[in-house]
Amino acid sequence: MDDPFTFELTRRAKIRYWIASEMGRGAGWALAITTAIIVTLLVIRGVGLMLPAESQEAPPPMGALERPATTAFA
Repeated sequence: MDDPFTFELTRRAKIRYWIASEMGRGAGWALAITTAIIVTLLVIRGVGLMLPAESQEAPPPMGALERPATTAFA
């Protein structure tokens, strides 16, 4: 007995479905990684906002690495 409600995918349709599912999987990974990066940055920003105001007004710690105004070649 032949069932009129069955649907058999062709080889071409199977390949297209596989390609679409792989692209969707890659997009899902990209979304997960991007979301993790954004959440991490927001957590770091939140911790920074909870610090006292004195720590936010401090001079930058890399100030000692600035180049001197005069050099031996000038």
